[in-house]
Amino acid sequence: MRKISKEEQYSRAASAAAKVNLKHGACRRSGKSRTYKIWHAMRARCKYPSQENYHLYGGRGISVCVRWLDFASFVEDMGECPPGMTLDRINPDGDYTKDNCRWTDAKQQARNRRNNRLLEHHGKKQTLAEWAEELGISRSVLNQRLNAYGWSTEKALSTPVKFGQKTTHPRKKNRMYITYQGETKSVDEWAAKTGISRSTIVSRIKTYGWSAEKALTQDPKAYRASSRSSRKNDAGSVIGDGGG
Repeated sequence: MRKISKEEQYSRAASAAAKVNLKHGACRRSGKSRTYKIWHAMRARCKYPSQENYHLYGGRGISVCVRWLDFASFVEDMGECPPGMTLDRINPDGDYTKDNCRWTDAKQQARNRRNNRLLEHHGKKQTLAEWAEELGISRSVLNQRLNAYGWSTEKALSTPVKFGQKTTHPRKKNRMYITYQGETKSVDEWAAKTGISRSTIVSRIKTYGWSAEKALTQDPKAYRASSRSSRKNDAGSVIGDGGG
């Protein structure tokens, strides 16, 4: 029996799959399903040099496993594409196979690109974007620390953000943060913890230029009493000088 090459096996499977898939309900011209369109695009970018992104897939040796040349088999292995998801290869340099593919959102897929920078810290390896989200430090700050200032990964990821730097927060973006005694919190969180109003904290730092320590520890009532006493003493000393 003549041994069939991988290329010939692939070609035969593709021909058979084309005939089968023309009968499949998902690929009728009247309304192709999203799953079918993803499957079709996957095959095209790996097989046809005329495709715009061929050089990133077939041109790099990325191929579709023989089983997945049949749409029904692809759906059997992966299921229908969930809303808002797309097909992603776990290993960006690997082929399209059941073990190397998953449905994921665009955000996760973007983080799984070949050109993403991976940073290892305390035995954990993640992309810069993932570290930014986990630590509450903006990507721009981390990029500046690593590229402009030449900081080590350890220093860039472990140094708290100072007040005034842009940060990201799991619950709300673009909030101002203050770092005090090793803790980085939003102004609202510090206000709740210290009992000092948010407006007072912001005014102390931005208007009067107080340090974070003074702004967060100075009791408003005590400060007002001290200010009044100081003004009285100043007034008294002026009167005394005038009578001498």
